[in-house]
Amino acid sequence: MSDIWKYVNSLRETTIDIMNGWYSQNYAEKNKSGIKSWACSYGDHPSVWIPEMLELKEDEKGNLMYRIDENNSPYRKSESEFYTSAGMFISENNGEFGGKLITPKSILRGNFNCVFECDGIIYAIDSLAHMGVRHMTIYRFTEDLSADIVYSTCESDDTMGFFQSFSLDTWSIKDNIIYVLASGEVNKDSNSEWISKSILLKIESGKLIKKTEYDFAVYQTRNMIVTDDKIYVGADKVVVVIDIATNEVVAYTPISHEDEENILSIRDVYLS
Repeated sequence: MSDIWKYVNSLRETTIDIMNGWYSQNYAEKNKSGIKSWACSYGDHPSVWIPEMLELKEDEKGNLMYRIDENNSPYRKSESEFYTSAGMFISENNGEFGGKLITPKSILRGNFNCVFECDGIIYAIDSLAHMGVRHMTIYRFTEDLSADIVYSTCESDDTMGFFQSFSLDTWSIKDNIIYVLASGEVNKDSNSEWISKSILLKIESGKLIKKTEYDFAVYQTRNMIVTDDKIYVGADKVVVVIDIATNEVVAYTPISHEDEENILSIRDVYLS
């Protein structure tokens, strides 16, 4: 793993299918020695998941840069105290055991990952992913700090399917517009199989103004940067680039062709 920042335009184009990919155990032992694996699968085709999380930033000239997180962890550090113009918000997030957000005037129940301000409005995101169960609710606070729901995945959604199960991946702000990326699954009816999806939400002035659906699920991310024409998502093994105007999605990676071939071979085995 490396803590050296490099330019995103030096990455090579790849397939998004290597995102969150697993290596065969034999390949990992030979080529990823000493790097911690976070999950493993045994049986006829032993394999391991070694996260290679890409973090993004802009340099002083606005050029996009990346680095592979030297901590080799799929998880981001969670904050608990959030300073706002209305005072301190404190999150007590106990994962699957619940949690609460203590505001200067009230308490909200949930797993609150972030509290932030945009264009004079305070927002909070409640989200959890545990054992296949996912949820996300985005709140906005009024001047008296009452909490209104901007968007929630806890209810069925006629535009996406019979039921949806999504959790927060990452978020970013550009020109007073909030971009929220979430991943999970949808079910078209109670007898159908679950289909992996991602959704990108655009929120402005406290209201959802656009929702876009994608046929992939990111799940593990480091961060997201929005430019004038594209959205860049730092994920496992890839930088996902979304064209804002066309919604075209392209993935770029720093891993080798050999790494990619091994990941895809394992993927093909489990999909066959």
